[in-house]
Amino acid sequence: MRKAINLTGKRFGKWNVLKFYGNKKGHYYWECQCDCGSVIFVAQTSLISGRSKSCGCFHRNLMSQKMKGKTGENAPNWKNGRIKNSEGYIKIYKSDRSHCNVMKYISEHRLIVEEVIGRVLKSRECVHHIDNDKTNNCKKNLVACNDWGYHQILHGRAKILNYSLKKMEVQNG
Repeated sequence: MRKAINLTGKRFGKWNVLKFYGNKKGHYYWECQCDCGSVIFVAQTSLISGRSKSCGCFHRNLMSQKMKGKTGENAPNWKNGRIKNSEGYIKIYKSDRSHCNVMKYISEHRLIVEEVIGRVLKSRECVHHIDNDKTNNCKKNLVACNDWGYHQILHGRAKILNYSLKKMEVQNG
């Protein structure tokens, strides 16, 4: 294990070393203040090796300047306003909708049901995919549900129906 070197008052990138913080699991930590004003404990090895140069403010500022005005259609990774989220649902970019998520995307299945019923769905209302394929947003595959409870009932009925059909196949097959 290396010895603690006195770094008080020294500068590493945008870090100003204020004082020694302590030894934790064989690593020496220093209380450092970034040029932006944030104070963070940084490992001595990260300071000396140059792995840590700031609290991240430099990169954030650089990226915000780079991306300024590049949202929606102007974004470099624009996919015609259609993405698949981590849950497998198709989301559509709608900058004019008040109930979109922060990134201005709304679920495609909600948009389709709203078009069919002629109004915006309430927040408690949800949409059921009959075939359980989250990407199949055909009008015939979607059912508007008054609430999550009714949606769960539909899933329960589908399981019972699938079980009954499989049982009949086994008996007849």
